[in-house]
Amino acid sequence: MCGLLVNARPRTKFFIYGGASSEVLENPKRFQTRLCSDIEVLTLGEECHWDVVQTVSAATAAAEQRESAEKACVAKRRPQGTAANASPQATAAADLPLPREGATMAYFAEDSTLVVFGGWSGKWLGDLWTCCVSSVVGPPYAILDVSPPHGPMTGGTPISVRGAGFTAGSICVRFSAGEFFVDVPGTFISTTEIRAVTPNVKAALGESKHHFSQLPHLSLKKQTSDKSPRTCEIRVKIGAKDLTSSLCSFQFFANSCASYCLAVGPGLLSDGAPGVPTSFFIEARNAQNGKRTTGGDNFVVRAFVLPEVSLNASPILLARNDCHHEQKQ
Repeated sequence: MCGLLVNARPRTKFFIYGGASSEVLENPKRFQTRLCSDIEVLTLGEECHWDVVQTVSAATAAAEQRESAEKACVAKRRPQGTAANASPQATAAADLPLPREGATMAYFAEDSTLVVFGGWSGKWLGDLWTCCVSSVVGPPYAILDVSPPHGPMTGGTPISVRGAGFTAGSICVRFSAGEFFVDVPGTFISTTEIRAVTPNVKAALGESKHHFSQLPHLSLKKQTSDKSPRTCEIRVKIGAKDLTSSLCSFQFFANSCASYCLAVGPGLLSDGAPGVPTSFFIEARNAQNGKRTTGGDNFVVRAFVLPEVSLNASPILLARNDCHHEQKQ
């Protein structure tokens, strides 16, 4: 086999390609082994873990890229001694390297490409292969944290994305949840910070009675309900480079609806003493009568003097948006 250490953000990767494997646990004989063509990667960090890189032919990757440009790890063949790509008419089987051992491997950071040359597969080979591992290694920048980690589905929340290796340029911040995604522009602040404003995703994540097939900058294929918050993944893309392999979570919640909110406490009793401060609590709920668990919006609470025909009734409370504990005189 051949191995190569690749400096990636936020964690270094160690790639292994090919080699001979066997199910025999100790001292296998040569005839008991078989050659492999797998690419495996060890992610180094506080917790190390192995992953198998899924490799596909150039023709297959081109078809998959039209559907999803983020998930393919593309293997392309170059004719010996040239930099030209293989013929598009090549079959998938012929467009993938033979199982081998003893190959030589190099890495080009500019386009996140592994280069494999030669090796032994019954004879010494002289072919040259490239494998794009950008979806595994990621670009030369990474995101580590987002603040605040939640906001309303109607968007408009300023967020700060912190990470490493950021550069000035055309910055795209992507919010995705399953098959849904929306891109918003980002502003370069420093090599460790990007700022952006959350998009309005209410139509995509908050409506359960309608099915949307297309919205500007938003791909929709499923119906959802807004009874609970929706967690999205945030990734960053700068210029023509790929989206970050690291991600952060952002939770969208449905805005509160005043008519569904519940107020309780001694401040709502009809026999309160005039001029004495009292208190009550408001439980924020959304339009589907679901309890709010996050947020920092303010309620506007007003007390009205009731007509004399109903002096014993409780004051009328009007609320707007989300709230915390309020006091009433």
